[in-house]
Amino acid sequence: MIAKADAALAQADTVPPDAADDPATVSEHLLACGGSLRQLLGIDGVRLEVLYSYGCRLFRERKHEEARQIFFALTAIDPLSFDYTLSLGICLQKLRRHDEAIFCLSRAVTRRLTDPRPWYLVGVSFQIEGDVGRAMASYRAAAKASKGLEEYRELHAQALQSLAMLEQGERE
Repeated sequence: MIAKADAALAQADTVPPDAADDPATVSEHLLACGGSLRQLLGIDGVRLEVLYSYGCRLFRERKHEEARQIFFALTAIDPLSFDYTLSLGICLQKLRRHDEAIFCLSRAVTRRLTDPRPWYLVGVSFQIEGDVGRAMASYRAAAKASKGLEEYRELHAQALQSLAMLEQGERE
């Protein structure tokens, strides 16, 4: 991800000479090439991690709206971060904003296809929203991604249990 962003910064040097003096054009070009506000503004990753830790503390204290605001800002600054995107999606679920959670968690899936957590969580939101077909597909993906991984043994069991429950409901 960092390499992609660095490539985008390098491409920012290819802005047409007549537009190179216009900061808006350079910024637009950088972002269009896959860069982020983090690179554009030169924000140190350590500072973002301090903010992320603060958001996690707010979440643990059940201050979900406050944590959501922190995670939203972090994803705006560094949209390629899996952790920021996943954390925002979880906050949105806690706040029962499932349409937004589905969008956010689906983005997390694209950031790390092999991680079963966002697959499972998006299934939960689909189920709550009444979209049984998509919930079942998400639970299947979570079960497949977690199969044989000791660290996700419990999530694997939950995905299979949720899937079985939905399949049972479909048969009745």
